[in-house]
Amino acid sequence: MFKIDNIILMDLDGVVYFGSKVAAGACEAMAYLRNRKLECYFVTNNSTQTRRQYVSKLKKMGIAADAGHIITSAYATAGYIAKNFPGAKVYVVGEHGLKYELKRAGIALTSPENADTVVAGLDRKLDYGKISDAATVARRGRFIATNTDATFPVENGLLPGSGAGISAIACASRNPDVVIGKPNRHIFEPIETIHGHKNARYIVVGDRYETDIAFAMEIRAISVFVEDSPINKLAVEPAKFKHLYPPDYTIRTIAGLPRLLEKIV
Repeated sequence: MFKIDNIILMDLDGVVYFGSKVAAGACEAMAYLRNRKLECYFVTNNSTQTRRQYVSKLKKMGIAADAGHIITSAYATAGYIAKNFPGAKVYVVGEHGLKYELKRAGIALTSPENADTVVAGLDRKLDYGKISDAATVARRGRFIATNTDATFPVENGLLPGSGAGISAIACASRNPDVVIGKPNRHIFEPIETIHGHKNARYIVVGDRYETDIAFAMEIRAISVFVEDSPINKLAVEPAKFKHLYPPDYTIRTIAGLPRLLEKIV
């Protein structure tokens, strides 16, 4: 019998879908969670889209979701800055999702000349000028990263993630003051604010040892590793990360989640 205090924290890229292609069994697994009234939050380090855009993307794939149950690194970053640095003047290296969430939180976006904070996420139009401007702001002010994932999975392999661009900025200035996304606890804070008082038990489902499984360890959650992902087929040294962050359970694909949950929840 399922309990209301079991809450799933589900990764998206590489677990529910690969780029624009839904993962086999994902629709059925999500339908299972809804039918059993098991609450699920989609937690993604990807900062490029808004939460409503993710709702639309999932809907097109046949998966129902609402914006309140989608936590992106952009959304969590905006909340972190609004709480800890009200009045910050931010120069953004990133895409629409990050800029939208920062503006929505009432954070002022400005030019590098007037900024006291640089916020960096995945930017697929990153160039030398942006790196130079961001490094200049980082040297004199705050440097906040949405996440430092080296890659992210798409239909046919891996592409450079936000960590690649952030490393370039850091090389020319210094390391970020804070990283918001998984495996760090900051991305969990919006969910904890809602459910913390209920003494909830969390189950993290993801395909990266060094982010998803490490995140589960950070928040003392049960971890479920999804092994059939481009991340694990193409990533460098996956065995090293497996040793450092051993999961509680492993499933081949998201299609195996319902059977596992029948046993552990």
